[in-house]
Amino acid sequence: MKKTAPEIVRTKDFIKLIEDKYNAPTTYKMAQLLGVSRNTVKRFKEGEIIKHASIMVKVSELLDVDLSYVIYNILAEEAEKDGEQDVAQSFVQTAQQYAPIGIAITACFCLLFLPYISFV
Repeated sequence: MKKTAPEIVRTKDFIKLIEDKYNAPTTYKMAQLLGVSRNTVKRFKEGEIIKHASIMVKVSELLDVDLSYVIYNILAEEAEKDGEQDVAQSFVQTAQQYAPIGIAITACFCLLFLPYISFV
């Protein structure tokens, strides 16, 4: 049985996920959440790829996913757009592998350092 390749999570998919999670059906609400203009949100929905790291960080925060997952999917989307299918699939596979590791490492750090954090 042939294993299917993981799909790229594109910019417009990330926007849709944020829209659903925050019940933000308007471009105005999405623009507020992302800290961008309504025109930028509209372009993302139409297929423009996220180019700024600050927006990628915001997407990862809003969706509560590892930043590497967002970055590698955006890189895959860009590679696919440039016609580099093999590179795109490599980025997607890395995104799939890295996200759980990143979350696990973050959780471990939290558990290790929690006893040393003072809550005032």
